[in-house]
Amino acid sequence: MECSSIEIQIVDTEATQHHTDYIIRVSCGMRSWIVKRRYSDFHYLDKQLKRLSPNAQFPALPPKRYLRSSSDPEIVDQRKEQLEEYLNG
Repeated sequence: MECSSIEIQIVDTEATQHHTDYIIRVSCGMRSWIVKRRYSDFHYLDKQLKRLSPNAQFPALPPKRYLRSSSDPEIVDQRKEQLEEYLNG
């Protein structure tokens, strides 16, 4: 599938007892789809990208741990914004 531009937006989050899922909408032309990913999926992606392209510059991934709970709504919103920046970078 070819796209002249891809749009990625984290449209929502779902908190479970143990983690947060990030609901991501990917749009390519007239097509779009939704995927759910956990922070650990972003962390894995980051590791793989850096391994495959060690000389490339990638946006910073938000920290895994915070001083407050990672399930705190303010932290979730902040991380959501940072992860969206990461994906669009």
